Amino acid sequence: MGKKQVAVTLRKPPQVDTEAFVGSPADKNGATDQPRRPSVDEIITRPDGKSFREMTIYLPAELARRLSMHCMEKDRDVSNVMAEIVKENLDGPPPPAPIAPLTLQAKIANNFEMGREKVMLLWRTLPWAR
Repeated sequence: MGKKQVAVTLRKPPQVDTEAFVGSPADKNGATDQPRRPSVDEIITRPDGKSFREMTIYLPAELARRLSMHCMEKDRDVSNVMAEIVKENLDGPPPPAPIAPLTLQAKIANNFEMGREKVMLLWRTLPWAR
């Protein structure tokens, strides 16, 4: 006697209201208990005019712990620290500060100091100077 075959049919899943599933329950006026979370593409603008977009990153556990501890010790916001690090990484290191030209008096003092160091070095090589 052979095995009985089971009839399989493909059915569409029922329609689901994702907002009702994801969102929080609304009261009679349509307001929610919790503030609405911005969508991924939504830009948040602060009163000072800076615009931000939410982004999720995943760090190794030890690195995330070190970052949190660093921010607590320095009393800094993790978002600001990460923004500085990413900006520095993308823009490259800052250009070196320009060196101000030396004045004549500074050049003379510099040459005098270098000469004094050379004389002292030679003096230490003399056998009676030890």
